Amino acid sequence: MKFKKLIVIAIAFSLIIATSGCNQKNESENETINLGLMSDTAAIPIVVADALGFFKEENVTVNTHIFFSAVDRDSALQANELNSTSSDLISVGLLKEAGSSFQVISKTETEYKLLSSPEESNNTLDNFHNKKIGLSTNTLMEFLVDSTIEKYNLLDIEKVNIPKMPTRLEMLSNNQIHAAILPEPLASLSEQQGSKIFASNIDIDLFPGVLLFESNFLEDNPSTMESFKIAYNKAVDFINDNGIQDLGPQIKDKLSFSEEGFDTFKDIKFSYLSLPREDDISSAMNWLYQKELISKIYSFDELTYDFD
Repeated sequence: MKFKKLIVIAIAFSLIIATSGCNQKNESENETINLGLMSDTAAIPIVVADALGFFKEENVTVNTHIFFSAVDRDSALQANELNSTSSDLISVGLLKEAGSSFQVISKTETEYKLLSSPEESNNTLDNFHNKKIGLSTNTLMEFLVDSTIEKYNLLDIEKVNIPKMPTRLEMLSNNQIHAAILPEPLASLSEQQGSKIFASNIDIDLFPGVLLFESNFLEDNPSTMESFKIAYNKAVDFINDNGIQDLGPQIKDKLSFSEEGFDTFKDIKFSYLSLPREDDISSAMNWLYQKELISKIYSFDELTYDFD
């Protein structure tokens, strides 16, 4: 009887150890996520998760770095200053071509809009020809403009390279260009300054925003990634249930949003982390290949990582 009792105690003790181990991260995991964020609405769930302590609750450290230019963000990635970033499908293809091991773990939700200058008399895309459109070349912005040009059969469009978004907004507001493409909240801020919205990525059925992580980090830190996902989704639930007004000061300070820009999306909603559509990835890779910016068309499986 004593022997059987000892066996029962040993089994119970083993189960306790095994169960407790399931709720702890592997000690070898590097729990620090160095996350690059563009100053747009896709960054809001990250800022909210940090401000409300959701990352801390899940025992994951997230250091955020804010960028105002896709070129600056991609330079930081290539310099190994980041192991994760909010990005877009065009940057994904370019990074893959350069030998980067970053992979898409989720889509993000940012709207990109094509706007006319305040003095532009043409308020529709029907006859929007022979115009100058501000964008950043070989980036998501040019991809979306080209997709809009193709859909609406626009003629003789001159694309003006203006990489930094605040500069693009200023030139549009000062009527130095006929039109420009901008993400939210800059697009709504431009509209408040007199610009007119012609089209958005929603109108052309493209959703290119994504969240990237370095593949070795994904493989080496599964528990950290699960904790990140839980914290992010908690932030999504909070935003969708309560809005973001009460966290306005933190969001505006972190992302350099103006008061006017912030007010335009106070009722914004978000979705849980999930992979983008295969069609969106295919469209982006085909565009890059046609422009000879990549040597092959990378597949959905080559570019994504599903850690569910």
